[in-house]
Amino acid sequence: MIFGKDLGRSAFFAEIGSEVERLDSIPSNYTNLVCIGQSVNLTDTVGREYRIDLFISPTGCIAVRLPLPLAGASPADADPKHLRRVASIVRAWSVEQLNEVCADHFYRAEGQAADIIDVLVRAGLAGFSDKGNVSKALAATLADGELLFEVIDSASAHKVFTSRELIDRFSAAKGVDPDDVTEFIGALEVMDGFSAVSIGREIIVQYAPLGDGRPYQLFKFTIGQHRSDVVAEPRVTRHQLQSNGRGPAEADSFFEALIPYADTASMQPAPDGSISVLPLSIDALMDGTMGLVAAARGFAKAVSQ
Repeated sequence: MIFGKDLGRSAFFAEIGSEVERLDSIPSNYTNLVCIGQSVNLTDTVGREYRIDLFISPTGCIAVRLPLPLAGASPADADPKHLRRVASIVRAWSVEQLNEVCADHFYRAEGQAADIIDVLVRAGLAGFSDKGNVSKALAATLADGELLFEVIDSASAHKVFTSRELIDRFSAAKGVDPDDVTEFIGALEVMDGFSAVSIGREIIVQYAPLGDGRPYQLFKFTIGQHRSDVVAEPRVTRHQLQSNGRGPAEADSFFEALIPYADTASMQPAPDGSISVLPLSIDALMDGTMGLVAAARGFAKAVSQ
């Protein structure tokens, strides 16, 4: 999930010291935001419930996506009182509570919990040695720093898409036959331990060793309002291997096998040359299904020994 980019109409606000200011766009210092909570339930002092998505950055920025029932009105006209109420709840949290939100989110999404520093490390945005600095920066923001809000219409925020709806939307965006995409995913799902799981606006293709139950992400389909992609995230998979006591190098052969399927025009290497997100061509994947199946089997064998 990407802040400010994948849910259509929205408006941005900054809250600090109970003052709410309308913004024309996302401030430039809110870079490298990662989602640590989706549909987090909040209840204010008068019993009103909110469901927010929560994002943080390695520099301590905190951003909140706030769905509100707008009944056709513009998000820019949202009543500031709702932002103040949500801000007061979030500011009452400690960094430890932010970590709890993060751990719960990733347990529900991926089958294993992850702390904030884990998420930042696997995204290539921090090292484990940065944990103290990240915690201090988040604590400072919670105390008296700025909170960034994105207000959207709740009618669009809480729609639950089926796998078929996601495939149809992805296929329409890419100009491919949805039945071909379904057949491609099915070629992997028929193998023991492989599954395609729909979470929000993503379809995650993963493998869980039999009798273990802890999944490893192979690649995923992301379906946004304006853009859809299929990507592999080597650092995510390697982090999952490390978390399960295995060597991250066990994924190397699989990701090397994905190189012929890469959409090289969309690749954005990090300054050190590493690739945290490997964009893939759906046409190349479907044309080379048998090779991908063989690579997936090789990965499964490596992590099941």
